Amino acid sequence: MKGQVSTELLVVIGFVVLLFIPLIMVVYYKTNELNRDIGGMQSRLLTSKLAFIANSLGYLGSGNSLKSEFSLPEGVRTLEFNTLGNGGEVRITLADGSQISQVTSLPFDSPGEYAGGGSYKLEFLSKGGKIYVTKSA
Repeated sequence: MKGQVSTELLVVIGFVVLLFIPLIMVVYYKTNELNRDIGGMQSRLLTSKLAFIANSLGYLGSGNSLKSEFSLPEGVRTLEFNTLGNGGEVRITLADGSQISQVTSLPFDSPGEYAGGGSYKLEFLSKGGKIYVTKSA
């Protein structure tokens, strides 16, 4: 009698564990998918913010500057400020190769790329019809 109860308890526990394993796997994969989506949304918000700063300084005129401090999400490969014709572009390249960009009214003069997963403090300076982007202390 005691052996039968123990065996039945083990069988019930086995079925419960067997049901939870696929559930845990689904939750794990959905969590990773949500984290990627959140990183993409943060990247979109950041490109919009940096483009807005550049456009605002361009409209204010030459000699105006602004410092901005931000963190790039882990899923970001690079952040670049490029010149496109008469304007510019803030472009983030994600780890999966996709890109997010925002166009600005003035071209950029920026010394390079910024790697993802780090914190940065950049200074934006409007001077002579260009936006100069440099690291700030």
